[in-house]
Amino acid sequence: MNSLYSIAQPSKEAIKKQVADMLASKEYDTELLPTPEALEVIQDEINIYEGHFSNKRKTEYLAVCAPGGDFPFGFYDGMPIYLLLKYNANGKLVWYKQWYAIAEVKDINNDGKSEVICKANRCKDGKCTFEYSIMSFSGKKANMIYENHSFDNSGVMDDMQLKKGDTVSKVHEVSFSDEDNDGVSELVETVLISYYDGPGKTEDKEERIVWKYRNGKFEK
Repeated sequence: MNSLYSIAQPSKEAIKKQVADMLASKEYDTELLPTPEALEVIQDEINIYEGHFSNKRKTEYLAVCAPGGDFPFGFYDGMPIYLLLKYNANGKLVWYKQWYAIAEVKDINNDGKSEVICKANRCKDGKCTFEYSIMSFSGKKANMIYENHSFDNSGVMDDMQLKKGDTVSKVHEVSFSDEDNDGVSELVETVLISYYDGPGKTEDKEERIVWKYRNGKFEK
């Protein structure tokens, strides 16, 4: 893969050109790329994030591409999918993947490297689903270090012919806190669960789970 850039941070126009070239090249896995039809409607829906993704001493770049407007490159379980591309400190493309849009880039575990938080949601006919994932990078490889899946059917629960005790919603809320004061943040997952308890009523429970960062990922 040859760099198209004379400066470290890739421009939006250069990214568009490179994605188009990727589609025409046998060098890339086209199953991980948007269709030519979707690519044609790319406008300026490209966001560029900088961070220390693979090396805490070098600034690298992540680009998130979406065609114009709200039309994504595809869907996964009804969720909109975008194209993520990672460039090293010299502006060279080293990784790409179709995935959910980036919500935040931050150093979660205080190791000097930036993690990537991605989110997606879908609501249809009163039923909502939510995806949340965290990726880290080592060189050209991306690692999924945490993910959760939430759903909320509370808006239509009386139309679903539920039985008492059936789960109406299970929503994961994520925060970060140094629980043991060791300088490394733990991932605190608050799980809100609602069970059907008759028309218009639910029995609600809350669970708090602390995940520690071990062996390159978050573990309970």
